[in-house]
Amino acid sequence: MSHDAGHNGDRATAVIPARLERRARRLLAAGATFEETLDELHRRGAEQLSLKAVQDFFRFNPAVQRERIERRRQAVEELKQALTGPDGLHRSLAETALFIGLIGSVIGGWMAAGEPMTFTHYRTRRPLMRHSV
Repeated sequence: MSHDAGHNGDRATAVIPARLERRARRLLAAGATFEETLDELHRRGAEQLSLKAVQDFFRFNPAVQRERIERRRQAVEELKQALTGPDGLHRSLAETALFIGLIGSVIGGWMAAGEPMTFTHYRTRRPLMRHSV
């Protein structure tokens, strides 16, 4: 669902209803986008709420901003701790993702080179130039 950044029709409101402020605070602090937050508040009955109202709520609410930053910092710390442990599940997943990415880049480079994708190509191809000694 796309939203106009400035308004939500002629009947848009500029303030989040008090009954939904707590929900908006939780969503934004957890990392939801303004659009995701607006969609959720619309589902909860605030159809006249504008995207600008959600943006202003976040911008003028330093406590929500601090909580969002703190949650991100905690997530980074947890990930760093998980990756440093020798038996960490996250470390194994990160290594697997890295190796799959490397394999994908090798295959992509091979395909982009235009060479036939066979391991025997270099043994069976005809030389393009003959070297004279």
